[in-house]
Amino acid sequence: MRIRYADHLQGRLTLRQIPPELVETVYRKARERFRDTATGYLIGVDRRVVAGRERDVIVVYVVYEEEPECVVLITFHPLRESEKARRRAGGRWIPL
Repeated sequence: MRIRYADHLQGRLTLRQIPPELVETVYRKARERFRDTATGYLIGVDRRVVAGRERDVIVVYVVYEEEPECVVLITFHPLRESEKARRRAGGRWIPL
C-alpha cells in the first residue's frame, strides 16, 4: 500500500522534529486500531520512544474509496491512557 502524508502531518513532523519513519512504523505495526466515529478516521496506536520518552502514540489516517491502494496519514501525537479509555468508553473509538 502506498503512503501519502497530509500537509498537516508534514508541518507537524518538521515542527516537532519527528522522523517520518517513526510515523510509518506506528501505522504499519500498530498494536491497536480504532475507527473514530466522530471523524470517520482510522487510528493506529503503538508504544514508541518519542522525544526521549517511551509512550503511547497515535497516527490518524484515512483510506479513500476512490484510491483504496493509498493510505493518507493525517497527524501523529502522544496519547494518554486516560484519553484512550474515555474515547472507548464513550463509544467514540470503536476497536477494529
